[in-house]
Amino acid sequence: MDVSAKVTEEQVFGDLYHAWLKDTGKKNTEDARKLFREVMEHGFGEKQIVLRKERLGANVAASLASLLHRSPLTRLDLHGNTLRDSGCEMIAYLIRDMPSLTYLDLGANDIGPLGIQTLSYVLGGHRKLQTVILGSSKHDAYANRINASSAVVLLEGCLRSRTLRHLDLSGSVIGQHSKRMHDGGAAVGPSVSGAGSYGGPVAAGSLHPAPPGSRKNLSTLKSSYAAPIGTASGFTGSGGVNEEHGGLGNTGDQHQRPVDVLSELIRTSTTLTVLKLREVMLSTQEALLLIRSAKESCSLAYIDLTGNALTRAVGDAFGDLVRVRLLMQSPSALHTILLNRNPLMQPNAGMPAPLIFSALSKDRMIVKLHLDECGIDDAAIEPLCEALYSNSALQSLHLKNNSITERGASLLAGVLTRHVQLRDVSLEGNVLKDEGVCALSRMLEVNSTLLSLNIASTWMGERGIVALGVSLVKNKNLQHLNIGHNHFTDESCEAFAALLESNRSLQHCGLNGNSVGFHTVLRVEKTTSRNLEEYRNIERVELEKDVIHLHYQIYKVDEARVELENLRQRKAEVGRTLDAFEIQFKQETGDVAKRLQDLQEMLENCMEKEIHCMNEKKRLEDELQQAYNRAEADMELLKERLAAEALQREKAEEDHRALKAQLEDMMNNSAGREAAKRQLLVDINEDQRRWNAQRKEYRASIEEAATLVNELKEKVKEGG
Repeated sequence: MDVSAKVTEEQVFGDLYHAWLKDTGKKNTEDARKLFREVMEHGFGEKQIVLRKERLGANVAASLASLLHRSPLTRLDLHGNTLRDSGCEMIAYLIRDMPSLTYLDLGANDIGPLGIQTLSYVLGGHRKLQTVILGSSKHDAYANRINASSAVVLLEGCLRSRTLRHLDLSGSVIGQHSKRMHDGGAAVGPSVSGAGSYGGPVAAGSLHPAPPGSRKNLSTLKSSYAAPIGTASGFTGSGGVNEEHGGLGNTGDQHQRPVDVLSELIRTSTTLTVLKLREVMLSTQEALLLIRSAKESCSLAYIDLTGNALTRAVGDAFGDLVRVRLLMQSPSALHTILLNRNPLMQPNAGMPAPLIFSALSKDRMIVKLHLDECGIDDAAIEPLCEALYSNSALQSLHLKNNSITERGASLLAGVLTRHVQLRDVSLEGNVLKDEGVCALSRMLEVNSTLLSLNIASTWMGERGIVALGVSLVKNKNLQHLNIGHNHFTDESCEAFAALLESNRSLQHCGLNGNSVGFHTVLRVEKTTSRNLEEYRNIERVELEKDVIHLHYQIYKVDEARVELENLRQRKAEVGRTLDAFEIQFKQETGDVAKRLQDLQEMLENCMEKEIHCMNEKKRLEDELQQAYNRAEADMELLKERLAAEALQREKAEEDHRALKAQLEDMMNNSAGREAAKRQLLVDINEDQRRWNAQRKEYRASIEEAATLVNELKEKVKEGG
């Protein structure tokens, strides 16, 4: 058992085993444990769980939800079990806790509206889920019960998803009976307020698995994934949940039908590539609405509308889509169209063929076209064949259970002789008879591309099967042939088996429902088994050729190795010589570089000294000039002061003479005046003494200035 999903064997054979016993009703015996081990070993793989049609129910779902919490699982396939609503709720909680999940298949599990509603909340908020399969077939014992109201809820969840690529809702109620959205006791309604809003992830621990059938966490899950009300591409969300009335609340929403939401999903999604809507009760008008949306989709590539009672208008709409795309007026990427079991035509009623037949003439994208049980007759085959003559893209064409006769088969055979892409053709259930089969046989003689041909139940007789055998002798490409349920005898089949032994390509030949002996069937199976084994051994033969070629290459490599060793020795000698030369060169280069560096440094020092001397000389010259200027200014000042002093001296002498005269006069006149004069003389003498002292100071200043000038002259001489 692969344990990459972080689940131990003890956990698997503990809780999960007991849950399996409860769901399957088996007793705890050794056989039961052995069966459970086989189921789990086949089901648990590398990051995937595939448990199809194992009668697993809600108990196993609850156990898986607890065991696989936060596991790196990428694929979960539980198709064909009995999960029902309660089990689907558990799976919803599990999906929420597995952010890496990309593939989910819950088809044919008897899931009802409540389980679908719970699942829709998770789908809208998951960020990696790409494939969602909820489809069921009418032959499934536990088909899912997706009615119109729950389909609206689910599709709105898909509308919020930004990663959805593959959606399968086969067997659901999508179209035609929109009034059932208010009938039938569906206890759910649309799940979100805005179809265009995107829900966020649920917070860890916000939900816990409830008991099977419980609705206790539904409101919590809804509120966890709810987002602000918004719009998407011009439409508003649907109404709220109306559990009392068991249906969709009529809140005036323009999306009252699942097909409206689905149409919006096709038109706005940039990731949806595969859409399967088998037996979903679509009306022709609703299908036309989806096709109009497909014209605007740049991602939708595969659409399956099998079993919906659609009329010719649908075929015309697909033809118009192809025509508009050829005119570069549509971004559609559609390449696969499946319209099986739809009455596109009334056989042999003179109706014109659907426009999709003629539109194929210049198309380069449609590769698969299946029109089983569509009422196609020989008149419709004619425009199809005319288109196929100029078509170079179609690879698979199925026309089972229509009204094609030998005439239509002859027309198709003529096309197949020239068409270079068709690989798979099915004409089962048409009345081709021997003439039609012979025409196809002639085609097989020259065709080199067809791989599968189904002409079971075509009223083939002895002539037809012998013609097939003859053609297969020459054919080298056909791998699958179905000729069951026809009318040839054992003798003609023996001839066919004998001719088939010369063929080396046919790997499967269906002979069921014919009056053929066991030994003939065994002979045919022996031939096809031989061819299949040879086909499977092609890889082994190619591998043997590769081994022989590899041995030759090894021999050449050995020779090259010897030559390489010699070259290595020569290279080593040259390398040693080169190393010695490089060492010497590096030493000499180092010495030269060192001398250059020393000279450069000496030159830089001399240049710096020269600059310094020039700056110093300039500075001294500036200082000398300033000293000259100051000395001249001082000399002028001293001259002015000396002149002033001379004037003052002369004045003082005159005053002295005058005073002396006055003194003499005073001595002659009176003793009092003599005393006054004497005092005046004392004052004058004091003034004279002060003037003499000031003159001495001026002379000292002059001598200092002269000394300073002499010093500056000496400095100038030393600097010169």
